[in-house]
Amino acid sequence: MNRYLSISETAALLGCSTATVSRCIRAGRLRAVRLSSQLVRVDVSSIQDLDQKFWPERDQNRGGPT
Repeated sequence: MNRYLSISETAALLGCSTATVSRCIRAGRLRAVRLSSQLVRVDVSSIQDLDQKFWPERDQNRGGPT
């Protein structure tokens, strides 16, 4: 089963703004599910993919979503 985070939780995890997360969703870099007009959840596996693709130098053992 997939795990999902809010846009603000995703921004905190990636160390960026909520606007950046929203742009990544619109650009297709993050997979998200719209549950209502104001409720969006981001797929954790897409966060991990984005993190590894754009920040490969980060320590992969630092914790985070599993």
